[in-house]
Amino acid sequence: MASDSGNLEPITNNMSAEIEQRAHEIVEDLRADIDFELDDVIARIVRGLPEDYFKMLSRDDQLRQLKALLAMGVCNLTEEIMLRSDDGQQIAVVARKNYPGLLANLLKRIPTDSELIGAKIFTSTEHDFIIDLFEFKPVEEAEPVSPVEWVDLESTVEAVVNKVGSPIEQVRDFVSQYHPGNRILSSPSDVADQFLVCLDSQRTNETAVRWISVEDGKSSRVTVASSSRSARDVFRKTAEFLAMRAWDIDQAYLHDFPREADAHMAVASFLVAGPASESSSSENKISSIGDHGIDERASNSIANELARFL
Repeated sequence: MASDSGNLEPITNNMSAEIEQRAHEIVEDLRADIDFELDDVIARIVRGLPEDYFKMLSRDDQLRQLKALLAMGVCNLTEEIMLRSDDGQQIAVVARKNYPGLLANLLKRIPTDSELIGAKIFTSTEHDFIIDLFEFKPVEEAEPVSPVEWVDLESTVEAVVNKVGSPIEQVRDFVSQYHPGNRILSSPSDVADQFLVCLDSQRTNETAVRWISVEDGKSSRVTVASSSRSARDVFRKTAEFLAMRAWDIDQAYLHDFPREADAHMAVASFLVAGPASESSSSENKISSIGDHGIDERASNSIANELARFL
C-alpha cells in the first residue's frame, strides 16, 4: 500500500504541471487571437459612431460602453447588454444589431418602476450596432442645477429667434429649460423645431408633430411634443410608429421639461432614414417616398398620421 501511494504523488504533480502548461498555452492563444482582432474591431466601432456620441458623453461612460461592444465583437454576441449606473439613474443598452422596431422593443423592457425623463439614441453609420442611453428621475431630490450662463447661449437664442420669429424673451425662457451641456444647444434648427412643436402643443393642448425632410430628402427630422402623455409613452409610441413603417432611427433624443405645478412637456426628436424604395408597395411603407425623399405634402400627411397614432 505504501508503495502504491508513493507512486501517486509524482503522477499527480506531473498532471498539475501539464494542466498548468496547457492553461498557459490557451491564455497565450487567446491573447494572440484577441490582439489580432482588437485593432480591427476598435477601428470599426470608432469609425461607426456619430460625432455627437463623443461630444455628449463622459470619457468614463464611453470607455465602459465601448468595452462592452468590444467584448461582444470578439465573442460574436448578438444579444444586447444593459449597463446600469451605480445610482440606478441611467441605463445604457449596447447591441450589435439594429432593425426598425428595436427601440420600441427596448422601451418595453427597461425598468418601469422609475420615471423615464431623458434618452439619447445612437446608431452606427453602418446600422450594425447601437448604443442607447436612458435617464430616469432620481428617487430623491437632486441638487439644483446651476443657472445657465446666457453669455454662452446668446448666439443660439438669436439664431432660434431668426428661425421662428418669436420674441427673444420667449425663446430665452424656453432655452433655459435645457441643461447647459445639452448637445441640442449647438443646433439652432433642432431647438427651433422643439420650440415650435411645444408652442403647437400648448396652443391646442394636444400632441403636436413636426416632420421635416433633410439631407436632400434622404432623411427626416421628426419632433413630437405632448403635455398629456408621459415621456416614456411619447418616446415608445413614436418608435412603434416608425417601426411599423420601417423607418430606421439614426439618432433620437428625449427631454421632459418641467412646467408649472406638476405639469410637464415631453419632447422627443428623431433623425430617421428610409424606408427602402424597393419595399414601398408594402402596407407598412410610405408610398410617396421617391428617389428625392418625401415632399412637404407627404411630410404633413405623415405628421398628422403620427399625431393620431399618439
